[in-house]
Amino acid sequence: MSEIKLDTGISVKDDKPIFFVITSNGALILILSIVGAVFGFFSNNILLIFPSLIYPIIFMYYMYQQEINKEEELSVLVEIPSRQVKAKSFVSVLVKIHSNHDLTAIVELETTEGLFPVEVTNKSIIHVSKNELTTVTFLQLAPRRGKELIKRVIIKYDGIFGLFYKLKRQAINIEIFVLPEPQRVEIPWKLKQRIMDRFISEISIPAKGRGSDFLALRDFIYGDDIRHISWKASAKYGKIIVKEYEEPHQLRFLIVVDASLFMAGPKLEFALSSVIELCTAIYRSEHSVYIMVHGQETLRKVNLNSFPTAIKTMSMNLYDVKPQGTDFNVSTLHDSILHNKLTNTVVILISSLEQDPKLMKYGLTKLMPNIQRLFFIACNTPGFGVMATAAVRDEEIFDVNQMNYRKYIIEPKVQRIYKKRIEEYKNLVLSVNANFHVIESYNTNILLEIEQVIKQMNKLTAKVRI
Repeated sequence: MSEIKLDTGISVKDDKPIFFVITSNGALILILSIVGAVFGFFSNNILLIFPSLIYPIIFMYYMYQQEINKEEELSVLVEIPSRQVKAKSFVSVLVKIHSNHDLTAIVELETTEGLFPVEVTNKSIIHVSKNELTTVTFLQLAPRRGKELIKRVIIKYDGIFGLFYKLKRQAINIEIFVLPEPQRVEIPWKLKQRIMDRFISEISIPAKGRGSDFLALRDFIYGDDIRHISWKASAKYGKIIVKEYEEPHQLRFLIVVDASLFMAGPKLEFALSSVIELCTAIYRSEHSVYIMVHGQETLRKVNLNSFPTAIKTMSMNLYDVKPQGTDFNVSTLHDSILHNKLTNTVVILISSLEQDPKLMKYGLTKLMPNIQRLFFIACNTPGFGVMATAAVRDEEIFDVNQMNYRKYIIEPKVQRIYKKRIEEYKNLVLSVNANFHVIESYNTNILLEIEQVIKQMNKLTAKVRI
């Protein structure tokens, strides 16, 4: 009998044979007991015979019970609410056991190494009442992105645990898809929409048309709709003036994630998390979004459609992304954009500061004529790696000289190197008429960083006006 459901979660029921198992300790005691009974029989020592026969008799009794109760019912149903979870969240595995007699059992859950039990082990001792359904819950932590497996449930019952018992193995083999983790800083939905609307309005190019947003006033031209005449302005200037309106302009966003080896670790996880956050904010607008994961070459291309499950589908396409290639190749990114007809897009590039600046400038110079705008978002390596764990390492270092050497010599030197690198990257990105922004730590939200980009754009606009 088998039953598999794939709606909100999954349940698996499959009755497997029950085996009678004797452990190595049980077998050793059984052999010693038989040897003791035989020795007592030949030596006519009754005090040795009877104690030696107790364990073999108990063992034979359980063997006999196993033989006559072959048809006993012990059914196992395993349920998982959802096979798709975000990294650093929990997976609940419900094991439901039904039996036609009372029993005490040890229930054990086997999983891959990427799932960690919240309790000390994945074992639980339960009592199952006759003809009642007993449920035991195993809570698993999924700390990192990828694919994990719930392998099987093992139930040991009846007998003397550690010596002999009945065994039922229930194969499950349910795949758990661990999606990119959420942003570490959560912000309200209204704030997300406000930031994204402001960002879109800043980068949109006004287009004349029949929209509802007022654009400008101009002289009347034969053929203009008389409903657009501004009588107040016409009276003021002594000629017919019409209102011009802005036609809604649909933007095409291309979010590019640098998946080179320089991004491996927290930077790549933050980048993938940022993609989901950005797509969620843009999703309900009229603008289209494309995602491209690129290293030495393009690894993944995703088009965010308008279906209700679009965000989840997009997340499923990113759960198994792995770094590839030492460098981020902007030239092959340019070729991929042309090949996929993604020109004239607003590109948000999430990368690092580790690439060769000369090669980066060459690639960006080649890329810029074929896109509308470029926003270069750089993850600063010290904030995502070396300096991020400094407080944790200080607790483990007992050598004061070593701690002071790292704190007062190594870290300031690393900070100076990256401060210089940031300035170099900023100049090269601005030289190709693109926008540049540095993210100092993963303890932020990409939309809050976009808000900082908007402020930088407004400052530059104010300087140009002055």
